[in-house]
Amino acid sequence: MEKLPYDQLRNMLAAAQAKIAVGSKWRHYKGHEYVVSRIVLIEATNELSVLYSDVMYPDVAFVRPVKDWLVMVSWDGQSVARFEQV
Repeated sequence: MEKLPYDQLRNMLAAAQAKIAVGSKWRHYKGHEYVVSRIVLIEATNELSVLYSDVMYPDVAFVRPVKDWLVMVSWDGQSVARFEQV
């Protein structure tokens, strides 16, 4: 993967943070609530990802691509957001 200039990477991060604010709380469609710690880049691919942790277990962190964070999913026969800001 081509290494992008830092200015471009910073712009990508800022655009993602405008949609998914650092420190914001989100509810997964299955019920758990999470807090966004950072928007990060996967170094090997430059893919934007969300670093987040469960409200009940803040010492356990997860990473999910931004594109998957913002997607609609099918749940109980309905189309719902994977994560909804609370």
